[in-house]
Amino acid sequence: MVFIWGARGYQDRLGYVIRKCPACKTTGVFSVDQVRTKFTLFFIPTFSFSQQQFLVCTTCQATFEVTKELQPDIAKNLMSQEELSALIGQINKEAAEEKKGVLAAERLSLVQGEYKKMDKGNPVNYCTQCSQQLSPGMVYCPQCGVKVD
Repeated sequence: MVFIWGARGYQDRLGYVIRKCPACKTTGVFSVDQVRTKFTLFFIPTFSFSQQQFLVCTTCQATFEVTKELQPDIAKNLMSQEELSALIGQINKEAAEEKKGVLAAERLSLVQGEYKKMDKGNPVNYCTQCSQQLSPGMVYCPQCGVKVD
């Protein structure tokens, strides 16, 4: 009787974590992969006899083995693709709002500076929300729709 036996490796993506990369020194997303080696008999996988976890930096593609002591910490901070996408979307939204606020403050300071330079006999109103110049008698801002005081 002839036995055909061997081993085969399987790689699974467990999720993602955010850490500082020792190789490229950037804080970013790491994928957490698990490699299992299974004993095969007649090309059929039977049981796992080896298992390792690896962190892969998505910035520089460096790969690091996860030690047994670090595995509970990684498991606690593990995120799915959907959770990671939601987190990135939230960060991008906050950055856009912060940028918008800075730009609005810069525009407002520029507008206020221009207003101070203007002749007092010809007053010009500006929207408090978007700093759009308003014509006399306007009730609502044509740019953002805010009611003018």
